[in-house]
Amino acid sequence: MDPTPASGAASSPDGQSEQPVVVVCVGMAGSGKTTFMQRINAHLHAKKDIPYVVNLDPAVTHSPFQSNIDIRDSVNYKKVMEEYNLGPNGGIMTSLNLFATKVDQVMGLLEKRAAPDPENPAYKPLKHVLVDTPGQIEVFVWSASGSILLDSFASSFPTVIAYIVDTPRTASTATFMSNMLYACSILYKTKLPMIVVFNKTDVKDAGFAKEWMTDYDAFQKALNDDEEGNAFGGQEGSGSGSGYMGSLLNSMSLILEEFYSHLSVVSVSSMQGTGIDDFFEAVKEKAAEFKRDYQPERDRRRGEREENKKKQREKELGKMMKDMSMGGIETKGVGDVQEEDEDMEALSPDEESEDELDDEHDTEGLQARYEAAMLHNEDSTNADASFAKHIFLPSLECRYSPLCPLLVQHARAALLAADGRALLERHAHRAVAAQVVHDAAALCTPSHPPLPSTDFDPNLAPTTDADCPFCHIAATYPPYDPAHPPPATSPLLSPERTSPHPATFVILSTPLLVAFLDIMPLSLGHVLLCPRAHRPKLTDVTPAESAELGRHLRVLSAAVARATGVGDWNVVQNNGAAAAQVVPHMHFHVIPRPELRDKRSERFTSTMFGRGQRDDLDEEEAAELAERVRRAVAEVVKGDKGKGGRTKL
Repeated sequence: MDPTPASGAASSPDGQSEQPVVVVCVGMAGSGKTTFMQRINAHLHAKKDIPYVVNLDPAVTHSPFQSNIDIRDSVNYKKVMEEYNLGPNGGIMTSLNLFATKVDQVMGLLEKRAAPDPENPAYKPLKHVLVDTPGQIEVFVWSASGSILLDSFASSFPTVIAYIVDTPRTASTATFMSNMLYACSILYKTKLPMIVVFNKTDVKDAGFAKEWMTDYDAFQKALNDDEEGNAFGGQEGSGSGSGYMGSLLNSMSLILEEFYSHLSVVSVSSMQGTGIDDFFEAVKEKAAEFKRDYQPERDRRRGEREENKKKQREKELGKMMKDMSMGGIETKGVGDVQEEDEDMEALSPDEESEDELDDEHDTEGLQARYEAAMLHNEDSTNADASFAKHIFLPSLECRYSPLCPLLVQHARAALLAADGRALLERHAHRAVAAQVVHDAAALCTPSHPPLPSTDFDPNLAPTTDADCPFCHIAATYPPYDPAHPPPATSPLLSPERTSPHPATFVILSTPLLVAFLDIMPLSLGHVLLCPRAHRPKLTDVTPAESAELGRHLRVLSAAVARATGVGDWNVVQNNGAAAAQVVPHMHFHVIPRPELRDKRSERFTSTMFGRGQRDDLDEEEAAELAERVRRAVAEVVKGDKGKGGRTKL
């Protein structure tokens, strides 16, 4: 095998840069895995092909190479053992679990370093990512955190497993077969291309191991020699050994013969540096295999999921159009609906399947039919919205009219949504829409404080992101006057409005902002405040939104402190994945901080502003808490109007 420069592993023939290859090194404790990592790292540096190194071993005390990302910078292995009363293996697994929560940040850093810089043509993107793992191989390979990390790497980059074998220890047929079984289990557990690296060839040449993998008779001869030498037990001098062990190894060698054909095998000496070029040639071949065999399968599964989602959306759109009497489909009366329900109960499973196929067939061309129907029914749509126009006509002349077009838009949307409901639900939803209009109109009365002059254009609809949960909340809950919130029983505040997504408990809702309880709070009263429009980071908000955020952040802080009785709190705001921002929609955290009762945790207070265990929000407790905070917000807002100064807690 001719040596090939490592840089060839990441450059295409036409000179275009390709994705870096992630090499994940796994192996038994003592196999020389860390020394191998140091050797391939030094080899790439010598070729001016600087790799990106990730250390996932939290228990290592000394590392011969410098890591770009080190789990030890995020998790203190010894403190984890002390805090959770764990042993060495439990401490490593828990440390990996904690680090796995930051996998999005790790992938963000890797993707940023792998991307070319258009403004700097001299910038060289990554070609290799080297990952070192714990010596306790089962802790990494068989744990949920290990699967999460490997799947994350493989979802973005070609990923190869390098299984490091201690060559001198595999001279015994039993130890060799044990290593091969481990390699087999890792291959089928990770479903990633694998390279078997026979290390420490400066101590013992790996030719015997390669021969055993390719020549069944050679392994049988070695197996017979071990049996005659009583390597498997038995009476000394008998030369028979354990018949069970010999039979087992013989059977496994036959079974694993097919498995060997899927492996690339190289022999290296981490101390002397021999065989490293062969290793990177194998990495290049396995990266091509990943793109040829593994990536298409992953893309196929992803495409199936997207196609199923698309079909489901089209099916739901078809049902909505039937209810809206669009495209020539008549709306059924109450009696017709009841008769249809009775007929459906009498249908056989085969007939139900045929009906489902008919529904899917009806969805073809729904978008075009929907647009045509909307144009055709424009007059009726305007008539349906006449109630909103009638309510807002007197307000359009008020001094605060910049808000009115936005509120009219919300009201019309609510009325049109009511028309899209089934006939039996329509009256209830029209009542909700009327309440939306009534509450929105209250904001345009002369008692509403004037907004500062800004470049805010009310005729432009706020930007939204269909996949953003905060945008979904903002689109679901209309604005109301914070000084006069709707009653807790109002449909406007129903937590189920965001179903099937998690229940939402709104605290504050203005034309520009919305605040709600965090669904996984760090403490009781943990509140999120964000703009209605989709603003990924703080630098993306408009001046008007900035002014509203500043004003209501103080109001929320005072209200949360009153409602919870906790006088200390954090106000936290993160920007970007590397800064621990999980939802890419700019938001502030208001986190009450009760006095610590556990003296053991006091040492963390100066270093961990986000201390605490995140638990799922209890919905019954949340409903009562949200009402208390809304009342406190109203009290603070009314107090501000009366005093015009800073509110005391």
